[in-house]
Amino acid sequence: MSWSALAAIIIWGFSFIATKVAIQEVHPFGLMALRFGIGALLLSLIQFSRDRQFLRVLSARDWVQIFLLALVGIAGHNLIQAYGLLYTTAISTGWIIAAQPLFITLSACLFLRERITVRKIIGLFLGFFGVFLIITQGVFSLAVFHWSSSFGDFLILFSAITWTIFTVGGRSFLSRFPPLAAIARLCLWDF
Repeated sequence: MSWSALAAIIIWGFSFIATKVAIQEVHPFGLMALRFGIGALLLSLIQFSRDRQFLRVLSARDWVQIFLLALVGIAGHNLIQAYGLLYTTAISTGWIIAAQPLFITLSACLFLRERITVRKIIGLFLGFFGVFLIITQGVFSLAVFHWSSSFGDFLILFSAITWTIFTVGGRSFLSRFPPLAAIARLCLWDF
């Protein structure tokens, strides 16, 4: 088991609640600007300490891809999600976002010609089952899946689709660089 992966999952899980609380005090646009400003600064400092040339090795095509990926997958996804949280609950957000692996798997099958294996199907099922257990607190009732706010839930669903576009559409770009270097570039562009 990877402890860093577990920590990332826990932090990610709390992000919906933290965003829901924060947008009560700060406008979603301001919150995202602050979030990505801090993120861009920290990630860039770490990346610059590892490789001072990381921004110079890019072609014009790379910069276009960075712009599109940052717009759709970083700024767009998170801003749409923050606005959605104005109109829906963190719990609804959690179970809607849980559909992302399904969207990503199907999109990868359609656009990247990846195979959907039995292992992937089992993983998707276990993921949805785990989310269902958490949301229902072990009480098996489909009533938990009511749409508390169709507008907010629609925005959250749309944010899941933007993340799918980012993940599948950006695969060729993102796979060419170390993860920190790729995300630092995207966050710098958003900031």
